[in-house]
Amino acid sequence: MSKIALGIMAVASLALASCGEEGTTQEPQDGMTAGVPAGLEDQTPAGEIEGPLHTGSGDITKIDGSRITISHGPVETMEWPAMTMTFVAQSPDMIDKFSVGDPVNFEFGQSGETYVITGITRDAI
Repeated sequence: MSKIALGIMAVASLALASCGEEGTTQEPQDGMTAGVPAGLEDQTPAGEIEGPLHTGSGDITKIDGSRITISHGPVETMEWPAMTMTFVAQSPDMIDKFSVGDPVNFEFGQSGETYVITGITRDAI
């Protein structure tokens, strides 16, 4: 087998090993803080949302400035299992009315390596 094929297999194995299982918490990798790149923890991303928007639902577990951590169910359009993940609010005031423990429905997109909440509502259980 060629060195290139072995390299591809090694990378694929690492990628599969790093995938979370349903109900697990996403672990920070490669300079990421659970969805927010290092250095952007307290900032709103300057870039535009790239690509499609996605929706999810879950419970807020932490709010810190413009960052909001949500324990959410699977996001089928991203092929994500259920996990707990930190997002950045597109506008910090959009999350002012929420508290830890609130069930929410949210819409998000990607700006660079950051997942950005573009809309959020309290889930009417």
